[in-house]
Amino acid sequence: MKWDGLMASVVALHLLACGNQPLPRKPAAPPTGNANGTLPAHAVEPEEGAGADDITAAQARLPVMKLFIGKSGTKFVMAEIAVREHQRRCGMMFRKELPAGEGMLFVFLKPSKQGFYMKNTTVPLSIAYVGSSGRILDIHDLEPLNEKPVESSTDLVKYALEVPQGWFRNQNIQVGDVLRAEGGALDDVFFGKE
Repeated sequence: MKWDGLMASVVALHLLACGNQPLPRKPAAPPTGNANGTLPAHAVEPEEGAGADDITAAQARLPVMKLFIGKSGTKFVMAEIAVREHQRRCGMMFRKELPAGEGMLFVFLKPSKQGFYMKNTTVPLSIAYVGSSGRILDIHDLEPLNEKPVESSTDLVKYALEVPQGWFRNQNIQVGDVLRAEGGALDDVFFGKE
């Protein structure tokens, strides 16, 4: 899909999912696709938009990527990828379900301390805070509709993966396990090799 077509789709999904909010700015040059062509690499950028209080409906399904987890890399989750600020703000709000084996990966520009809460989110979730290397730093259960942020224990979080509550435990996924994409390390896929 050409960049203009991709941007038109992103704009349409944005308007449908998050209401009539300011549109994200277009990068100076179109990014290239990742290994499986489903998500532009280097597309993570800051942008302005409405706050969480302005979100009134679930966002449309985001592009999906297969993520491998664990020491052997045989466990996987099909994760929607939230790379833009408005996608991260909308997250799982107003969703009615999240099947086992599915999730949402939140991608941040740089490592930082993160805190997620469950405003307008009734689906019970677990979250893994993940560092630049893909190593899981923390795993927490999130309480539906609880607006108190569940903070990471470190300021090294570059990714956060939400899955149905208890999924990490049921799959024996633990702190220290590594998360990778089909195209390689998360930083390579989303930010390019240096």
